[in-house]
Amino acid sequence: MVRSNQLDYPRVGFVLAKKHIKLAVQRNRIKRIVRESFRLQQTKFDAYDYVVMARPSAIDLSDQQLRQAIDQLWFKLRPAYDNRRNSGKNRRRR
Repeated sequence: MVRSNQLDYPRVGFVLAKKHIKLAVQRNRIKRIVRESFRLQQTKFDAYDYVVMARPSAIDLSDQQLRQAIDQLWFKLRPAYDNRRNSGKNRRRR
């Protein structure tokens, strides 16, 4: 889920239900991987709040698989950034 915020920077939040992901170790692993991925990608995002909701099947993924899945999701959220960045390159100087 994505919502705009009144700040100048993006933020990330989590919904990791204990009902679905029972062990704290598993919930913390998912949060750690998502936070690191977000930290590396956040310069490409506008000022929005991003809420990550994990499904129970996330615990079956390796760290690398989880990271790839998260990076793909961030990529889907970047079209607005990429369009703004590319529009400046296509302008002709007079």
